[in-house]
Amino acid sequence: PLVVTIDNLDRCLPENAIHTLEAIRLFLFLPNTAFIIAADEEMIRDAVAQYFKGTSNRHQIDYLDKLIQIPIRVPKAGVREITSYLYMLFAIDLKLESQKLELLRSALEESLQQSWTEDPLTISDALKVIEEPDDSQLATAFSLADRIAPILATSPIIHGNPRIVKRLLNVIKMRTKIANRRKMP
Repeated sequence: PLVVTIDNLDRCLPENAIHTLEAIRLFLFLPNTAFIIAADEEMIRDAVAQYFKGTSNRHQIDYLDKLIQIPIRVPKAGVREITSYLYMLFAIDLKLESQKLELLRSALEESLQQSWTEDPLTISDALKVIEEPDDSQLATAFSLADRIAPILATSPIIHGNPRIVKRLLNVIKMRTKIANRRKMP
């Protein structure tokens, strides 16, 4: 079998995105061949509208529906996922040793898998797993993660998007360093 994976198609210029989709269409019905396309559906619909000027909404929908046989929509990250992501980002940033980092990742992953039946992993639980004290810098960071995760997960601008979350934290980190150098609280 041949499996072709195309990522970030939505970042291409509309003309290139459509040309790629048209090329895929030529090979779509070959035996033992599958195409996996990762792209923002709305962006691709916009590309269809721009490329095929004057087409109706129905044509734009039909174009993708005929091409994509099994759509899989990735759900937005919720509060638990964002909290776990922040825990890991803070642990990495604070240079937690790799063994402990792996233990934390496993515990967070397991907690997310059990989210239907169990309460989320608490700060205490996470710190116990990695044998860190309750008054550590990491505990303070996890507390911050618990406070900001709901905002990041529900913000209409951020939508729980991990890329935007990471970028926001990078900006905060940069501004904190600047403030520290200027001896600002």
